[in-house]
Amino acid sequence: MLNRLIHGHQGFGTGVRAAAGMIAGLLAIANLLVRARYPPTKYGVSSKRISVSKLFKDPPYVAFVTG
Repeated sequence: MLNRLIHGHQGFGTGVRAAAGMIAGLLAIANLLVRARYPPTKYGVSSKRISVSKLFKDPPYVAFVTG
């Protein structure tokens, strides 16, 4: 869509505005449809704590962070 608008007779400005409008509309729909996965806790923070040392012992996580 953006490629046709930019290289067509509409021009770059109109193409970017149209793409931004479409993205804003879809983002608004997504925000209205999103739901919480878990019920909220008493203080709003998950009760499970992950120690930092466990994170760096997980090879996929370390590979992702270094990548």
